[in-house]
Amino acid sequence: MDAFSYLSVLLSVILGLAITQVLQGYRALALNRRRVTLYWPSLAWSITLMMMVAQHWWASFGLASRADW
Repeated sequence: MDAFSYLSVLLSVILGLAITQVLQGYRALALNRRRVTLYWPSLAWSITLMMMVAQHWWASFGLASRADW
């Protein structure tokens, strides 16, 4: 395996953990929807964060052709 393969696996694990944290927050919000008031900036930030993680993961495959790591 080359260096990109090792780094992409590590990056995917870290980004997967970030997505898990955000989804667990959505779950907690759904379970406690009667007691919790929805604050739209927090929801917008979590959606933006999910899009940023997905874009970062997708853009990392553009680095596969680099020879120097």
